[in-house]
Amino acid sequence: MLLTFLITCKSSIESQKNVAYLYANTTETQVLPSKIYHISASQSRLFLDVPKDLIYFDSTEVANILVTTRLSSDFKAQKLLWTVTDTFAVRNKTGDVIYKQILDIAEGNDYYLHISLSSPLQPRVLNKTINVYKSDAYNDQNYLLTNAQGTLLFNSYASVGTRLWVHYRGNTKAENALYKGNRYVQEYLPALPPFITDKNRPLPSQPDSTWEFNKSFTLTNEALYTFRASNTIKGGISVISVSGDYPKLTHIESLIGALRYITRNEEYENLIQAKSNGEKAAKSAIDDFWLARAGSFDRGKVLIKTFYSRVQNANSYFSTYQEGWKSDRGVLYIIYGPPNEVYKTSYGERWVYTQLDLLDRMPLSFNFTQVSNDFSSQHYQLYRQAYYEMSWHECVGAWRKGIIKNVR
Repeated sequence: MLLTFLITCKSSIESQKNVAYLYANTTETQVLPSKIYHISASQSRLFLDVPKDLIYFDSTEVANILVTTRLSSDFKAQKLLWTVTDTFAVRNKTGDVIYKQILDIAEGNDYYLHISLSSPLQPRVLNKTINVYKSDAYNDQNYLLTNAQGTLLFNSYASVGTRLWVHYRGNTKAENALYKGNRYVQEYLPALPPFITDKNRPLPSQPDSTWEFNKSFTLTNEALYTFRASNTIKGGISVISVSGDYPKLTHIESLIGALRYITRNEEYENLIQAKSNGEKAAKSAIDDFWLARAGSFDRGKVLIKTFYSRVQNANSYFSTYQEGWKSDRGVLYIIYGPPNEVYKTSYGERWVYTQLDLLDRMPLSFNFTQVSNDFSSQHYQLYRQAYYEMSWHECVGAWRKGIIKNVR
């Protein structure tokens, strides 16, 4: 409990702005998808995917956007190393608005990059802070993935059949770079409930296949792929190869798998058995499960829509080297709903639920530590506590009774 207190105090000091809108499934949610790419020991390139529906154009169909970037060695930006301002014009007839900027960032340390976008017609300033990992030349920020058209892959997933070009430390398509690829076909298990404190799910271990390739490679089947420069010994960049309409769930396996958290063992086994009898039987079994929870067809539709919308959102927000719904944040998002308060901290994120209507009537707080590993620099690991068991069972029990907690 002492550690929890210390973490909570730290987060409240360092991040007082509630950014729950990031996971609220509104137009604001898409604010500034970003990528930082280290092109050399002294420079990095910033990419911003600016949503068109958040840009306000003048009478000539042009928007002049001011971009301010500040680099600091601390989360609160009290120790600024530099500030850079830049202006770029966007025409309403253009497609995706991708902003690029080369920044002077020295190798050897990790930093925080604070980004602000504004314009005379824009009603609010768009802000984002991202971690810059430049203490080594191996992590995924030293890599860039593009498709055949040269479009940058902002997400950590791509469709089966996509051909990807791998870039390392500023090299281009024309360079004769050699890379090592690993493919992990085995299924990654979903995160455990938050009250199980003795273990987290292990990282992927041995790849199913390993090969070398020059510059580009096609994702041939559903799997986790990792790529790294052949002259490096660790690190790299990962991408999940998906089919269907991911982040939506379209496969029966995933539709059933996501129900594991709210089903009893025998119920889940029955769903698995139904899957072996064909897709039609599996879909019928899923419908029967929800109808038993809801008590009516109309209520069942509401439950199904809410539950699988949360699963889809979890995939959109939290996918890294695993599907987002299987991550620590994804599991809580599905069962508890979108957090009412989110605070960015120097170590990760703190989520607070204030509208769960739990029996003890107390706000519920979860702390996530951002952990960089060989698969991703965006892995968030939950600080687990036995204290969460009562709230977990209460929220799972609500789902099983056809009650949706924390409706947003």
